[in-house]
Amino acid sequence: MWADTASFVFNTQLYVDDKLMESPQLPANYTTRRYEICWKCDLQKGKHTVRLKILNPSKEYSIKALEAIIYSDKLIDGLLANEKAARQ
Repeated sequence: MWADTASFVFNTQLYVDDKLMESPQLPANYTTRRYEICWKCDLQKGKHTVRLKILNPSKEYSIKALEAIIYSDKLIDGLLANEKAARQ
């Protein structure tokens, strides 16, 4: 829930291109949770795969990852890119 004050903490692992980058702890409590779940800067240009592994899943709590932010030295029309990807 949005305003949950639970003490539950997800233990996770962030992989980029099958390489472990970070093992963030993600509290369910709205006062301490991370709203940017994970990030990795300075990746080489090109396609990458990203995977967030939840080590202690919960029947009571969930993680919602709804978007990704990509920074580049080149302007990208994200809406157009998403539409194109959805058609593939």
